[in-house]
Amino acid sequence: MVNIIIPAYNAHKTIRQAIASVAVQDNQEDIKLTIVDDCSDEPYDYLSDEYKYLNMNILRKPSNTGPGQTRQYGIDRTDCEYMIFLDADDCFYSPNAVSTLLSNIKDTDFDVVASCFLEELLDKSTVLYSNEINWMHGKLYRTQYIKNNNIKFNKTRSNEDTSFNAIIYFNGAKIKFIDMVTYIWRCNKNSISRAENFIIDSMDDFITNAEYVVKECFRLKVDENNIFHCIMQYLCSFYGYYIIFLNEQQKKEKVSNYISSIKRFNKIIPNNMFKLFNDNNISQIFYGNGIVKDLINNNIMMNISFYNFINSLKSNIIL
Repeated sequence: MVNIIIPAYNAHKTIRQAIASVAVQDNQEDIKLTIVDDCSDEPYDYLSDEYKYLNMNILRKPSNTGPGQTRQYGIDRTDCEYMIFLDADDCFYSPNAVSTLLSNIKDTDFDVVASCFLEELLDKSTVLYSNEINWMHGKLYRTQYIKNNNIKFNKTRSNEDTSFNAIIYFNGAKIKFIDMVTYIWRCNKNSISRAENFIIDSMDDFITNAEYVVKECFRLKVDENNIFHCIMQYLCSFYGYYIIFLNEQQKKEKVSNYISSIKRFNKIIPNNMFKLFNDNNISQIFYGNGIVKDLINNNIMMNISFYNFINSLKSNIIL
């Protein structure tokens, strides 16, 4: 059985299309739908009457805590073998989306199946995203793997989704990537992640989640090389965003707060990790980092080298 968990906060205008995409799936006998209400202004009880034919239950949380903890509330209360997360303003791509994901994990030892997904823009054009692990979209998780390793969403209100998947990835989960689209990420102007200045305003959460991932890797006794790779990916991303903020001429106060948060992250890196900081290890990860790739491809001016950036973090130098 697959538990499709929909976190919902004041999503009354969009949730029916999300549910409709569940209702047309071709393997209803395998599906349980759980809507987790994050203390919306109005409850979703009316949906039980409208969708009596679905195997659906509605949970209402005692307090509003954001999408990550709302998903976690659903995880803690599921008894299904598998889980899929569907946002209340998104939908499945096709009637065989769930059965496609399920067929790629049944009778295997995979812990996660990751598919491609489409981003639907306001003008209804679409952008294809490949089958990577970063996003929540288009993924099916084996519940036992998540619960046995006690992998949980962090308590921040943004970037908690990427940290959840990062822990899974760096912990060495067996992930099957499939070149099929199963999910549509729809553009919702009212969502948190679409807000103006979301990236720099959410950077403290991003860095807090980076710290969380590294600490969880140590708790799970992840291989040292994987932990190094994890740390380096975050440092490359921090560097990339720093360059972006400088080129965008973001307010000095915000950039200063950003650097302070990165230095906080830098303090949790064990001294023995720095022995792995050599040209071969760094260059491979640096040029493979998505944010750095975008900077290079878009001919963005690099105001400071990566090495100088890292060395500045280790010292009291103000960037």
